[in-house]
Amino acid sequence: MKREIYLIRHGETDWNKERRFQGQTDIPLNDNGRRQAKSLRESLKGKLPFDRIICSDLCRARETAEIINEGSQSPIIIDPAFRELCFGKWEGMVFPDIKKEYPLEAKYWSTAPHLLHISGGESLQELFGRVWPRFIYWTQLEDYRSMAVVCHGGTCGALLCGLLNKPLSELVTYIHGNTALNVAELHENGVYQMARVNDQ
Repeated sequence: MKREIYLIRHGETDWNKERRFQGQTDIPLNDNGRRQAKSLRESLKGKLPFDRIICSDLCRARETAEIINEGSQSPIIIDPAFRELCFGKWEGMVFPDIKKEYPLEAKYWSTAPHLLHISGGESLQELFGRVWPRFIYWTQLEDYRSMAVVCHGGTCGALLCGLLNKPLSELVTYIHGNTALNVAELHENGVYQMARVNDQ
């Protein structure tokens, strides 16, 4: 039996709007983010309810999951492993200021992000090592036909690198917009295949 996994980035926050690095700072959705989540719920109507929704414990992901789930009553399971990349001292900053204060780190983020370990934060390897095993755990269970994973831009990027067999050096190119949707299919032979990528 083919299973479907809906990989969803949370709706917009004020920090997204201001282009601030959020990381694991717990910033809520703004009104536009709530509208985005409601619009996504409408576009998913034919696919709801999911057998379960896994989401990050950060409030922007939880609220997105709750809005998508309105009227569906799918079980929502909180898994902190799906948190965003910890950006350490960058959190709350905009990139022009980061380039001034941390010029070498900013250069690595732009050219070789897989070689960067942000001061006080995580590397992309650490992010992948945290999220990929939990994704495998939840999706390889045989008790569902469709499920959603609601998380963050960097988290989705790491998972897409795993699903598409891409190197982490390309992760930043897979950080899509708020409420971007990716759909993976898991076939009976255990192989994942992407059905939709960056569907907004």
